[in-house]
Amino acid sequence: MSGGADGESTGSAESGFDARELVSLEPYELLDNPVLGHQYRLIRRGSDERGDYLHSEFRFRSDARHFDAHIHPEQEERIRVLSGEFEVVVDGERRTLVAGQEATLPAGVPHYHGNVNGVETRVLHEIRPVLDFEAGLRMFCELARTGRTNAKGGNLLATAVFLGRHPNQLYMATPSIRVQDLLVRVLAPVGRLLGYEEEYPPAR
Repeated sequence: MSGGADGESTGSAESGFDARELVSLEPYELLDNPVLGHQYRLIRRGSDERGDYLHSEFRFRSDARHFDAHIHPEQEERIRVLSGEFEVVVDGERRTLVAGQEATLPAGVPHYHGNVNGVETRVLHEIRPVLDFEAGLRMFCELARTGRTNAKGGNLLATAVFLGRHPNQLYMATPSIRVQDLLVRVLAPVGRLLGYEEEYPPAR
């Protein structure tokens, strides 16, 4: 493992994140969530012997908010900190990572993550398989950009419409998955009547 200027970790190919290469690439899509204080720089989609993946750089303002605890039933996430401090809570176990450290968030396990309050932070993020992860980021960012979320960055009706089109992508840690599936079936038609969309166009 090697370090860059100003305490930034450059990583190594052996870790699976060639950080020096990834941060040098222009993102193919740039998404901003002004409510949460997050920026998502989508860098590269690819595939290997383990299947398809998406590599991104996530940037967090010093006052960024955490997304609430949630579950990706079929997707594994991996995070490597480039700079700042990053808190990861997986199934109730809390870790604080600094530049050069990594964490894996297994599929099907409740988790949340975000920068430590008061510290601007940059991380590399990998998700496998990609499924509709990009579409979910676009939804939350577009809703935030247009003032259609609550203070935590959420919108129940819009999320129900999205999940009706993209099932089994995302669940909150509570209530039970069975209850959440029922809520999606009930609320998605209401959300559609109110004009919420199933798909949001890529950012320009």
